[in-house]
Amino acid sequence: MFFNKLRKDNYIIKKTNYLQIKKEIMKNIFSGKFLLFGLLIGAVVIGHIILVVPFILKSNAVDDDNKIEQVSANNSNTQSDVVGDLTQAKVNENKAAEVKTKVSTTEPQLSSTTSTGDLTTAPTTSRSKDLVIPGTEATPTASTSTTTKTDKKDFAKTSTNSMAESTKTAGKTDSKETKSQDRVVVRTVPLNPTYPTNKLQKRFKNTAPGMNFDYSLAVSNFAGSGAAKAGILVDLGSRKVLWAKNHNKSYGIASMSKMMTALLAMEKIANANNKTLNTVVNVSKSAAKFSAKQRGGIIWLDSRESFTVNNLLKAMMIKSANDVAYLVGEYFGGGDVNKFVEMMNKRSQELGFGHSHYVNPHGLTEYRNRKANFNKSSAEEQARLAELLLQYPEIVNITSTTSFKLPRKVGKNKYTLLANTNKLISQKKGVIGMKTGFTNAAGWCLTTVYHQGDTTLVGVVMGMPSSKGRNKFMKDLLDWGAKKVAKK
Repeated sequence: MFFNKLRKDNYIIKKTNYLQIKKEIMKNIFSGKFLLFGLLIGAVVIGHIILVVPFILKSNAVDDDNKIEQVSANNSNTQSDVVGDLTQAKVNENKAAEVKTKVSTTEPQLSSTTSTGDLTTAPTTSRSKDLVIPGTEATPTASTSTTTKTDKKDFAKTSTNSMAESTKTAGKTDSKETKSQDRVVVRTVPLNPTYPTNKLQKRFKNTAPGMNFDYSLAVSNFAGSGAAKAGILVDLGSRKVLWAKNHNKSYGIASMSKMMTALLAMEKIANANNKTLNTVVNVSKSAAKFSAKQRGGIIWLDSRESFTVNNLLKAMMIKSANDVAYLVGEYFGGGDVNKFVEMMNKRSQELGFGHSHYVNPHGLTEYRNRKANFNKSSAEEQARLAELLLQYPEIVNITSTTSFKLPRKVGKNKYTLLANTNKLISQKKGVIGMKTGFTNAAGWCLTTVYHQGDTTLVGVVMGMPSSKGRNKFMKDLLDWGAKKVAKK
């Protein structure tokens, strides 16, 4: 061995010079003593590589296939409705595509669109969180313009059925289910086919209830928005959302709940032969009892009194009278407030409002078993609800009224002065509604409609810490929005 030669020749490190050792090593390497040993080691290494590498490659290929199957399985779980037929021509492109196709074909398939009168319903589609960024909502299909000839009765039937199918998953979400905000829904609102909306077509020609909002230009930061839990500002003419914050999250809405109460009342009137705005409603004992228990936000109903439906709607939408909202719900619920609440939730599902849930017609917090229960919705759904109410001229006339003298037949006073709780009606030109709200659970809320010329804006803010801050924020938001729309 080489090292034995080193010892024999006294080439030990401690007794020799480093340069001499290096010279001797190089001499022996080039003389071939180490060359054969190096070749032997190299051959062993190459042999191992030849034997092991195929197994590694095979193992990696299996892992990749497993990953593809896992991703496909996850996608099939997150997508509740799959639209369209799969093309079989691409099945054999590669192994990964084949695996994906096999998994995807096990999912239920739905028709791509369902015609419903003047609008088109597309199935609910589930998206990942990355796709919830503004601008991801689908655009209306071209078939919209070709379906306007459908008979009104058929439209009413098909719209209700199609919306019930497309919102089975949308209506099952609640405030704890944060994944519900990830859904992007193409909503078609089943409008009331018998109600004459032509009175407002000229004034609000740019409204299109049920059509998607476009979030591509939306900003999330606006001066003062940090104090709000959620909100939205929409230009109804272009469907563009100008500002949005937590727009698809569920929060308390307090007295903004009365917008749904008013919508159901107007739809009932439109479809009933025995109910009109001039129908006289007697104050029930249960409504009077409810009124007596409240400490504010009421007009002190008396069971000896009676009011027209029109005056009840004025007291509810102008004064935000909670006892009147109770009475309206009881009357249109056939004498049962709980039945009316069921109607509110059913209508929300029909409209595709997956973040809305109602426990009463007025918006007050109820405590059951020491647990707070209150009405909830999202900013976007409240904006859509306000747009629906714009189709009823009577409601617009009411919500744009600064004050009203309600006639009273019982008591010393001949009338009760109702002042609009929405102060922006008198503070900003162009504001024509829609509804305020406040409870400790919801904070200070406001849904506002602004209309000037050809511009119609709907603004919603929820969970503000004060009424003054809420009003100032909304006024600034509307000013900014109107200027931005005017520049286009």
